[in-house]
Amino acid sequence: MKILFATDGSAQSEHACQFLQRGPFYAGSEIHVISIFEPIPFCNPLTPELNFPSYTEYQKMARDHASALLSQTKSQLNRFQHVRGVFLEGQPADEIVNYAKTHEIDLIVIGSRGLNPLQKWYLGSVSAQVVDHSPCAVLVYKDSPEFMQHTGPFRVVTGFDDSKSSQHSLDFFFTQFDSSQVKELHILTVMELAYHYGMTSTALLAQAWDSMRDQVEVSLTTIKARCGKQFPSEKVHTYIVEEVGDIAHGLLEFSKKHDADLLVIGKKGKSLLERLLIGSVTERLLHHAHIPVLITHL
Repeated sequence: MKILFATDGSAQSEHACQFLQRGPFYAGSEIHVISIFEPIPFCNPLTPELNFPSYTEYQKMARDHASALLSQTKSQLNRFQHVRGVFLEGQPADEIVNYAKTHEIDLIVIGSRGLNPLQKWYLGSVSAQVVDHSPCAVLVYKDSPEFMQHTGPFRVVTGFDDSKSSQHSLDFFFTQFDSSQVKELHILTVMELAYHYGMTSTALLAQAWDSMRDQVEVSLTTIKARCGKQFPSEKVHTYIVEEVGDIAHGLLEFSKKHDADLLVIGKKGKSLLERLLIGSVTERLLHHAHIPVLITHL
């Protein structure tokens, strides 16, 4: 697998680097570490001679910092066999996405709110832009104090809605991640209750809901059997959670309850079960998740 790790020198990027080093990734993966300098305009374009020296000095500082940062990061990712460092200039989100396309990257790993010592190498809201435009899967690292104390295999939660998108996320996880480093896989379907359902609990509505739940149970049984071919069946668990109005909340609360280390979802899933999951849920998860989120694309 080709992994692109975007770093900005912040503490959160440092933690994301540790996640990459200790996470369930194959040691044979090819790691591309990039650091991006975002040029700034002159403060006063009418008198550039007043600003040019400081700007030139700033650029030199940025380049020197990037060089040191890339060397440091490469040394930290020492369990991988192939690690290369690249310094780029431009808008961070654009450079990350373009690099991923050009080099046929399989996974982008990025922090969610980094600020480096120079106060301009940010990857904060950039993570959302990368998720929207990335040609490949994106793992957004959310700073987690629990992870810094974490040792051993990972507990993984994946949202499943029987769509091609969510099935692809499981396929991606099994083919690109080291399953020997996974302690448990929790497959969760969140059934979204309409608010008025409890107020108009007619027999007809109850029957329709029970029928939908039966479909979900069949889908989960099928996908668990499929996962069992690649992963010990005793480590795979399926769940149905009924949530009023907010699927993202259901996923997040479940992840907290089961001490998950990684949340896996497929972007823009449209299921046969009337969009039980994923669409705009992705954005809410990125804002509120307390653990890293892996978002796959078809």
